[in-house]
Formats: sequence, C-alpha cells, structure tokens
Amino acid sequence: MRNVSQKNLLVVRVPWVPEAEQEAIARRHTEVQEAAVRLSEGLRLGRERSKALRRALLEAAFSGRLTGRSTDTEIVEEIAAQQATDLLAPVR
Repeated sequence: MRNVSQKNLLVVRVPWVPEAEQEAIARRHTEVQEAAVRLSEGLRLGRERSKALRRALLEAAFSGRLTGRSTDTEIVEEIAAQQATDLLAPVR
C-alpha cells in the first residue's frame, strides 16, 4: 500500500478475542440456530393443525353434526384426525 507507511501500520491495533471466548460464542450461536429451527417446525405444525381443524369444523358445520354443546369440540377433533389419517393413507 503506497499511502500507508510501515510506521503507521505498526500503530494499528487489531482486536483479538481469546479462543475460549470464540468457542463459547460459536456454541451459543449453534444453540440459537437450533432453537430457531425447532420454533420454525413448531409453527409449521401449528399452522397445519389449524388448517385441519378449520376444515373439520366447516365439514362438521355443513354436515349438521354441530349441536352447540361442548361435545362439538370432540367431533371436530375426530374429523380432523380422520382427515389426517386419510391424507397419510397410501394411494391405491
């Protein structure tokens, strides 16, 4: 470098982080990344369940199986479970 003298370069301080601290930071970074992946998967599963329950609720409502009683929740859960089973069943 033409415009920087060796004398000026010798004065420049370069920050240095001890290896143990670097490793601790790397471990924490990995932990945070893994937690983010778990959260993302949890959100995906929650969205899928929400869609399934919404479909089951509409199916129960339009088929006349909703009565306005507390057992309606069980009916919707059963329909959602059956729909999930149907989706996972092999196509013949």
